Amino acid sequence: MCRSPENQHHLCGLHAGTTHTVAVIFFLLLGVLHSASRAEPKDTVNFSLRHDAIILPVKIGTRTYKFAVVTGATFHVFDKSLRKHLGKRLQTAMIEGVRVGVFAKPQMFVGKTELTAGQSIVMTDLAAIRKVLGAKISGFLGIDMFRSDVVRINFDQGTVTFLRPAIRPRRAWGTRHRVAMRFGNSPTLKLAIGDVVQPVWCLVNTGNSSTGHLNRSIYTKLKKTKRLRHFGSNVVVTAGGVLSHEEGELTELQFAGIQIRSLIFSSTEGHCMIGLGFLKRFHVTFDIPRKAIYFVPGKRVKDPDLKDRCGMYLIDHEGRPLVHFVDKNSI
Repeated sequence: MCRSPENQHHLCGLHAGTTHTVAVIFFLLLGVLHSASRAEPKDTVNFSLRHDAIILPVKIGTRTYKFAVVTGATFHVFDKSLRKHLGKRLQTAMIEGVRVGVFAKPQMFVGKTELTAGQSIVMTDLAAIRKVLGAKISGFLGIDMFRSDVVRINFDQGTVTFLRPAIRPRRAWGTRHRVAMRFGNSPTLKLAIGDVVQPVWCLVNTGNSSTGHLNRSIYTKLKKTKRLRHFGSNVVVTAGGVLSHEEGELTELQFAGIQIRSLIFSSTEGHCMIGLGFLKRFHVTFDIPRKAIYFVPGKRVKDPDLKDRCGMYLIDHEGRPLVHFVDKNSI
């Protein structure tokens, strides 16, 4: 309570001008704090590339499981061992010749971040995938993981950071590439391979450990113009079986302001694709809400791809390596 007129101004009220000034300062501070809160990361989670995959801990209910990040997957995929976390089956579908069950998505967390995007998940048997990877994964985190937040992947530090979608793009994020959702609503960007072919849309797929694939017509044109040195075929062991691809070394590629040499690409009858072998050369920021991906060169950016001359292809069998396939004419 004010007890004297001389103290009344200081303790009980303020002049109108002073009140206006304080209000302006208050709202300015509020804006700064709000901007700072938008810039702060929601959470950062560590990962390892030991199995040529980004594997993250995913909490479902009270349990935590290992999931591989596969940006080429339209849905999250659960192994059949997680059936107890799912409710009633919504439908049965065929995806690439495999019968799968479709269920409502349960509550899922990576670290402290809830994965809110997407309404359904796919369930199937991932036993064959585990053999190929040699990792005990329980599912895939598809592109839905990237739809609600800005996600930064630092391959040098082995971290995935979730940022609030309202954050403004930063110069530190690097070179911006426009993203279009194509090929089954998957992220793609245009790759300028050289002066002999037009820039092509490439699927961005963290679920493929190679540097990338080129459509056969593009591969052949680059080979004829000596932009790509063809050195034979490569056998790839997948969950669907053993596949053979032509393989060659791209002499050079200009990307994100960096000239990269000796990149190994395989030919394919399907879409062009850049995989984990290419992405891990950079720090990559997925801003799918604003249809962009940013690239900053990392420590591995100029490392040449290594040619696999072993001739043997291994898979994991009950925790032990097993020779699954041997090239013809291998010594």
